[in-house]
Amino acid sequence: MGPVRVRVRAALRANSQPREDSAQIARDTFSTAVTPLHTRPQGLVFVLSQHPPSSRRVARTRGAAADAPSVAARKRKVEARPSRSVRRARRHVRREGRDAFDVSVTRAVIKIRSVRSRMEGEDIGYIRITSFSEQTATGVERAIKRFRDTAKDKLKGLVLDLRNNPGGLLDQSVKVSDAFLNQGEIVSTRSRRADDGQRFNAKPGDAAEGLPIVVLMNGGSASASEIVAGALQDHRRGIVMGTRSFGKGSVQTIVPLSGHGAIRLTTARYYTPSGRSIQAKGIDPDIIVEQATVQKVTQPRRTREDDLRGRLDNPNGDAAPAEPKETDATAPETPQDYQLSRAMDLLRGIALYGTRAAN
Repeated sequence: MGPVRVRVRAALRANSQPREDSAQIARDTFSTAVTPLHTRPQGLVFVLSQHPPSSRRVARTRGAAADAPSVAARKRKVEARPSRSVRRARRHVRREGRDAFDVSVTRAVIKIRSVRSRMEGEDIGYIRITSFSEQTATGVERAIKRFRDTAKDKLKGLVLDLRNNPGGLLDQSVKVSDAFLNQGEIVSTRSRRADDGQRFNAKPGDAAEGLPIVVLMNGGSASASEIVAGALQDHRRGIVMGTRSFGKGSVQTIVPLSGHGAIRLTTARYYTPSGRSIQAKGIDPDIIVEQATVQKVTQPRRTREDDLRGRLDNPNGDAAPAEPKETDATAPETPQDYQLSRAMDLLRGIALYGTRAAN
């Protein structure tokens, strides 16, 4: 069967505030690690990133089989409380078509930064939202201000990366959407009773001041991230690029029970401004771009006009550009994010076309 999304609530010793983590685990015999968090130990991130989700099967943990009957029980067996002393846990990982191997993981308190940002080159601002927590909207606004201070008039557009974002707080997704919209509906909820529905609308003001936006998403983008992508797409404020999102468009309500318990009920569905339901369908990108690896092909140098004897010189006096230096084909290349490269190419193309059209 397909993957099922679960939420686990844990109060860590290093932080008295309870924290909700989202995880995606396959509903089969063994647990499957779907998305590595970049704040986790780098060795584990590398191991998970090198294999597709279908082959990240955790078969044994702490010397015992990891085939617990329920998803929650499997998470408890894989995870553990951190401690002051360094403790290592063995993870037996199986891969399809390849030999299984053991991984030693050091337990630690994980502090997740929901917003990371940087300049790509001198003209593109990149904002990565890993989850929607209490400070996400503030982090996005600070990132845009920092881009303005750094690039000034050179800033051509923004990339909003929501890939593998499992969601989070509804109010933060509304605030992030509102940061780029001047007016109109952001999202609505509808339940069986018509009077129980809610609508969230944008307030005047665009933090990006009309700059083009490309939203990156994939099958790991769910819930709150789908709300943001759907709102920007429906209002034609941003171009959604990547692959179809997860499709988590339902609203859960916690109902306390007598004693010491509660029950979580699905009470409504999320709808985009155009009236599309996100549930079990997700957000379809405007431009489908699968993640890929691009390899340069070395071609022999060809003869050009400026190589010929007796050629006519350029009347403008411009010299031919120098040939680029040949690079060592055996030298390791820095891994490139193909989807991000396509997003930046699109933003630069929009800026170039706009400049020429204006002139």
